[in-house]
Amino acid sequence: MYKQEFNTPLVELTWFFDIRLDTPEDTVALQHLRTLLGNPETTMIRVTVVGVDSDSGNLVHVYKYYRMSALVYGAGFSNVYQWEGVKRSKPNWSNFNRVDSATSQEQNIVNTLLIDPIFP
Repeated sequence: MYKQEFNTPLVELTWFFDIRLDTPEDTVALQHLRTLLGNPETTMIRVTVVGVDSDSGNLVHVYKYYRMSALVYGAGFSNVYQWEGVKRSKPNWSNFNRVDSATSQEQNIVNTLLIDPIFP
């Protein structure tokens, strides 16, 4: 199992984190992702968030399971705001939690990482 923990109040602001598959620091994550994708019928990814509610101080624990068929090639989250210089527009909440699709070139880079070992 692969587990990445971090302790930061930035979770309140970001709601996501990146795991770079092309760096030696994350080779364990890359190996586990290869294993998961190699066995799509019998594997799932569980995302767990544990923290403290900033208003009440109560402990919060949320988890969700994802099947391999739910994975998508995402390039990043869609912008909620459009910027004109330093002025931002009214928020477009339909983009909240929407993921922009990765380009074919970006997908090929990930596929290459999943097939060819680049780190010992």
